[in-house]
Order: sequence, then structure tokens, then C-alpha cells
Amino acid sequence: MRAVTWIPPLEGTIKINVDGSSFNNPGRSGFGGTLRDSNGNWLLGFSGFIGISTSLCAELHAILNGLKIAQAKGLRNIIIESDSTIAVNFASHGTSQFHPYAPIIQQIRHLHQGD
Repeated sequence: MRAVTWIPPLEGTIKINVDGSSFNNPGRSGFGGTLRDSNGNWLLGFSGFIGISTSLCAELHAILNGLKIAQAKGLRNIIIESDSTIAVNFASHGTSQFHPYAPIIQQIRHLHQGD
């Protein structure tokens, strides 16, 4: 067992916590997330359904939608947290243009680099 806690980011930073899931993987998939300021104040939440997909695809959609919302609200200095190491690595380092999720990964990287 391990304790899971929310750790606040540096002052002036917005933290987006995301999660995606898939029932049967692939199966019915959705995602959600929250945006909080450096004091832990809840700014907003979001969720969505993406149809039949994998849990990795759902995690990537959660990251992408969190970034889109932050951009639309004019929020800067964004930190994204996800429990998917693979999704975080793709978002941070990219992947081959031939990867099935390359288009969404490229969108994530473009939005995050604009931060």
C-alpha cells in the first residue's frame, strides 16, 4: 500500500491532473481531469467519452483536452500529471510518425510547447 497525495506546484503554476480509462481495453473509453492553482484551489474539471478505444488513447485524450482547456482560459505555466508513464513519455518525447497515436501526441506536444 502507498499513500497518494496531491503536491502543490510552484507559485503561479497550474496543475492539471488527468486520468483515462477503458472498459476491456479496447472498449468504451473516457477521460477526465481537474485544474488547480498552486494553493490547491479547484479551478475547473472536465470529462469526456471517446467511444471504443484503449486506455492509452484515453490518457492521451485527457492530456490533450486539459491543455486545450488551459489554453482557452489563457492559463500558462502548466504542469500535467497522469498515472500513465507511457502517455507522459509520449507527451514529453514524442514518437514515430507511424505510431497509431502520433496525431494526438503531436497535438499535445504542440500545445505544451506553446505554454
